[in-house]
Amino acid sequence: MEQVVENKTQKKGWITAGIVTIVSVSAIALGLFAGYYLKYFFSGDDGIDYDNINVDNLADDNAALIKKYENSVAAGTNDFTEVFKSYEAANVGFTLFCNEEHSMAQGKGVGDAGITAQAIRSTIIRDSDSYFEESLSYSSFVNIADRMYQSGESVQQYVGNCKNGDVETGTYPSDGTTYTLSEYSARMGRTVSDRFIYVVSSKTTMTGEEDGTSGTATSFVKNDSGYQIELELNPVSSVVNYVKQMQTLSNLASKPSFSYVHLSITLNSDLQLVSMTSTENYYAKTSLGIGSKVTGTLTTEFSTGGSYAVPELNDPITYA
Repeated sequence: MEQVVENKTQKKGWITAGIVTIVSVSAIALGLFAGYYLKYFFSGDDGIDYDNINVDNLADDNAALIKKYENSVAAGTNDFTEVFKSYEAANVGFTLFCNEEHSMAQGKGVGDAGITAQAIRSTIIRDSDSYFEESLSYSSFVNIADRMYQSGESVQQYVGNCKNGDVETGTYPSDGTTYTLSEYSARMGRTVSDRFIYVVSSKTTMTGEEDGTSGTATSFVKNDSGYQIELELNPVSSVVNYVKQMQTLSNLASKPSFSYVHLSITLNSDLQLVSMTSTENYYAKTSLGIGSKVTGTLTTEFSTGGSYAVPELNDPITYA
């Protein structure tokens, strides 16, 4: 049974999307930097067989969920904890954000595997039918920057580096790689327009009788400014898309195994996304056969209702 209590929280904030030492690249999908870190430190080992997990069987009917939300708004509902479960409210927030034709999300994070700390920055922009993503990651071992542009049925990816060691400024070559949407999704677990990499549903959320290992249980709370959601996700089924991205970036022989995945999500009174914090811990083996646990966080803030232009290839982005 989920906890429903009153609690004061800020309406805006950075979502700490934990992603492993050098985690989340996918700005808000959050997950790329993990691959960046592994690229330098880890090689594969026998792990979980994610390939036999059917993602379609994990998903809930989000179209019906949005219809339920619209009916609740029309009925004047003033407490959505009486209408939705935690994962349902989270998916309402995700869907409302993705449906906005003009939106931006920016993230800041850090990852640590005990070897080094890696700084992370990421931005996602939607401007009508154009989608953009920037992911930067820097440490004493890693210096990498990616920009992805999606328009129509293709994604153009540019791989560069952080300029002069500044994790908030990337520099990119003019030649990129073009992928079809299906090719990009097969490599990265999602397209640029999808934006959220985790599988959140009734089948991937641990509630009530299930004890997670992050230390924070699943809950859905109403407060003075809106709602706070804590989601303890199944560390296998929730990351089935995410691990594709990690393996692509790190050239792992097999995929890492997660011990926990936790999302802290702040919504306003209309269930629109304000911020999300993801915290992760997983295990991988070094090329020398030495096992290591990796932890990381990424914090992202979501914005809508403004003018968010997709930047040119080497136009700088301001990180607040």
